[in-house]
Amino acid sequence: MRKYLLLTFSIALCLSLFSCKSKQIIVEQAPQQETAPDTRVADMQEDMPGTKVEEVAEGVKVTFDSNILFELNSSYLTDAAHGKLQELAGALKKHSYSAIQIDGHTDNTGTDDYNKWLSERRAESVKKYMESLGIPAARMQTEGYGESKPLASNDTAAGQARNRRVEVIISK
Repeated sequence: MRKYLLLTFSIALCLSLFSCKSKQIIVEQAPQQETAPDTRVADMQEDMPGTKVEEVAEGVKVTFDSNILFELNSSYLTDAAHGKLQELAGALKKHSYSAIQIDGHTDNTGTDDYNKWLSERRAESVKKYMESLGIPAARMQTEGYGESKPLASNDTAAGQARNRRVEVIISK
């Protein structure tokens, strides 16, 4: 019995002396990098005075009133439109972006089919001109919404004028 007791004690002593130490795991946290605020909105406002530029969930939205870009019931760009779109192209070349969505809108004068067609043609005209300024066509998509997304009531001339617009959404 004494042998067993001595053997048990010896085993316990060996285990306690020669067993592995518990390893302490230290996890170092990577230093947090501060992300620079998105300055594209302020920069674009500076590059395109008089044009509405705002931050939206998708990125940056630039809104052009239709009377600046097109004559009434036309999808041909005006001379003023060329200047505004050149400003936009210059701003785009300064900043990184992944995609550009060009959306055309109309007021409620005319039929639904005509307004949809006109808004699509206007968005396509903007895309083609932007492409001629060096913006890659593969990064631009167009959509015509006709009168389906009004910003204001179409009951007044001022409301109709607000609804005739082209919006350019620049993805982050």
